[in-house]
Amino acid sequence: MSATTAEAEGEVLLADMGQCLPLEALSRQSQKQGTWMLYDYEAEGVQGTMVYGGAALNSPALQLPLPARGLYRIYLACWHDIYGAGTSLRLKLKQDRFYRQIDPETLGSKDLKQAGDELMAGEAPRQWGADSMSEVFWRVAELDGEVLTIDRVRTWLEPTIVAKASEHPACLAWVRLVPATRAEFDAYEGRGRTQKPRVQFAMYDNGGWWQSGCRSEDDIRASLDWFRDTDLTKINWGCYSNEGCCYPSKVGVQMGREPEVTRCIDEFFRRGVDPMRVACDYAAEIGLELYPSFRIGGKRPAPTLPTTNDMPFFDSHPHCLCIAEDGTPTPHYSFAYDEVRAFFVDLLVEAASNYDVPGVHFMFVRSNPFALYEEKSIEDFRGQHGKDPRTLPEDEPRWLQHRAQYLTQFIRQARRALDEVGRHKGRRVELSVSVPADTGLVPYWAVDSAPWAREGLVDYLILHAGGAMSLENVHWFREQLQGCKVPLVVDFYPRRMPARARFRRALEYYGAGADGFCFWDGQARVGRASEFAWSRFLGHADDLEDWVGLVGQDFREVKLRALQGYTLDRRYWTKTSG
Repeated sequence: MSATTAEAEGEVLLADMGQCLPLEALSRQSQKQGTWMLYDYEAEGVQGTMVYGGAALNSPALQLPLPARGLYRIYLACWHDIYGAGTSLRLKLKQDRFYRQIDPETLGSKDLKQAGDELMAGEAPRQWGADSMSEVFWRVAELDGEVLTIDRVRTWLEPTIVAKASEHPACLAWVRLVPATRAEFDAYEGRGRTQKPRVQFAMYDNGGWWQSGCRSEDDIRASLDWFRDTDLTKINWGCYSNEGCCYPSKVGVQMGREPEVTRCIDEFFRRGVDPMRVACDYAAEIGLELYPSFRIGGKRPAPTLPTTNDMPFFDSHPHCLCIAEDGTPTPHYSFAYDEVRAFFVDLLVEAASNYDVPGVHFMFVRSNPFALYEEKSIEDFRGQHGKDPRTLPEDEPRWLQHRAQYLTQFIRQARRALDEVGRHKGRRVELSVSVPADTGLVPYWAVDSAPWAREGLVDYLILHAGGAMSLENVHWFREQLQGCKVPLVVDFYPRRMPARARFRRALEYYGAGADGFCFWDGQARVGRASEFAWSRFLGHADDLEDWVGLVGQDFREVKLRALQGYTLDRRYWTKTSG
């Protein structure tokens, strides 16, 4: 097809991005500031002109009129450039208040292995070369005089050890509009037979909202707006890690876990803006429930030590660290000590008291185990059992149970403190927790969480495996919670998984006893457009079987044959040519 608008059987292909406005923001001159460069291309069955911009060019937003009326599935094609860094865009229609972010949809061998051959049959790793383009399904929308606004993702651009702040280039090669049925539109909007969706959490790990390019209050609102009118109505909002708080705190340190997050937070506060207040207020406005989320963390070992924030409590309490069996300190706290438990209870109470939130969230899936061979735990055990635990096998049941009782003690203290906050607010303040799901790790980490649910100490039990969770582990926890009303929530991995496979895996988890799902790094999953388009409604358990059939080829790799008239056949060029 040519570079001009092409139509076939109702389909509209916009392959000439030279039609974008304003025209003065487009240039064929290399590296012209304030523009997007125009590149002519030839791909599989398509000839056109792409736009390519980025931070170095200070490329402004563009607008592309969409010449179609009615219901359409919208597909986007991006080139991922010679170095394979991948294209990141943010896009919106006139009907949208905020942008939606589009990121490269890679798929690694780890993802394929975690999901398994049965679910991922026919899938292959997705890696980008200079001749790689991808076309992804973005959304179903009703179009009538619509305009697509195209922009790059803008971040704080702070160079750091972890290099998270680098800004990706932005490219759009074509937009394809395919007529959609009313059934497809209803499924995309989450309208089906399900009357009440199952519980769904989006997990923003600490600093995650910043990583999505949040520079203003509206950027924070946009980060939450992705979840408006979806099943993901509960947001675990990462606000604390390694004693760094992304909000005004008298308990922790006002800073992020890493230097670039701290710069972002400082800038907000210089403008008199509390990022968590903005997030809480907007979440309530659009019907989301925001839970301040606490990621426990100790000192990071080399070489990542420079990315650890200030930790005055940790540094002033060296006697409160977990101790290895040989007497060597670990770089994380021990909950055997009253001071540690009190510190984290105070953090939870501070956030629950100062913000209008339904509850708080605490992670027990980092900086573990939570009690070991400290002087306190050894003396407590000797007093109860008359033995030194260091003379016993590491997996001695009495010793494992003894270590686990310290976290249970902490949870009871937290529950009492949150209940006191709740009495002032006139409602229960909920406590959700993320706990290890691997039954082999549970006793060693000293996290015996099933009794917390049975005692009514927690309101949501989120199982986290750091990877794909086995159905057997879900079964095991379900059996432990027989007769318990606390929802059992599965943290859904792998992060990268095609929509159809995710539907099938969701049905398997429900069959194993899951009550709902959590999506770690939920803000990052949003940018995987073809996956997020459908996984927004995994709480619709009664509809998933029906909707699997509506998910078509929502992702495809397209080979770029020529760029600017030159071949991209790897037999005839190398990356170092020129």
